[in-house]
Amino acid sequence: IDPCALTNRSHPDSHGLPSLDHLRETSDPELLAMLQQTERVVREATAAKAQIAGEIARRSPVSAGHSGLAARLGERSPERLVARLTGVTASEARHLTAAGMLLQDAESGAAPWLTPVADAIASGDLSVGTAAAVAGGLGERIDGVSLDELTAATAQVVEFARIATPEETASRARSVREELDVDGVVDRERARRARRSMTWKVLPDGCIRNVNI
Repeated sequence: IDPCALTNRSHPDSHGLPSLDHLRETSDPELLAMLQQTERVVREATAAKAQIAGEIARRSPVSAGHSGLAARLGERSPERLVARLTGVTASEARHLTAAGMLLQDAESGAAPWLTPVADAIASGDLSVGTAAAVAGGLGERIDGVSLDELTAATAQVVEFARIATPEETASRARSVREELDVDGVVDRERARRARRSMTWKVLPDGCIRNVNI
């Protein structure tokens, strides 16, 4: 971090961490702006960590066996290696790695509809947890839905995610996918009904009750 940037106390768009030398003398608006500025720096740093974690994952494919990067360092997975090196929880390591792989997929063209998510991660507008919620809720490419439609839907969820929690974002992403994947919803409902059955159960008191499964 540029030491010169630390002199700016409160502007949320400034790069670098705000100075905390006179924290108790700041006004309420300054204090809140400092928190926003700090969070943006943290997100930008986390985005960099995600890109590195994604590259670790790329160098640690299952197909590589013991020659993969994570395996050579004694870990069963790239997520475990990331957790060990950074000290984050297993869940956070999964989010970092998933976000990094998402960035790679968007950049390589493997998942172009996720470009709005990748841009939001790279710019620090979304945390990796929220980005993972968007990507996880939307899922894979939907048959019969154009790339433009899917990309527009992703951008819509990203905008919602800027003001929502990861849990709310995941729910919205799933709802958007269901709206797009009408055929898939119908197929899943048919499969669910096909699995249903009714049996008769004799209760201890001798009564008989039908049970839907």
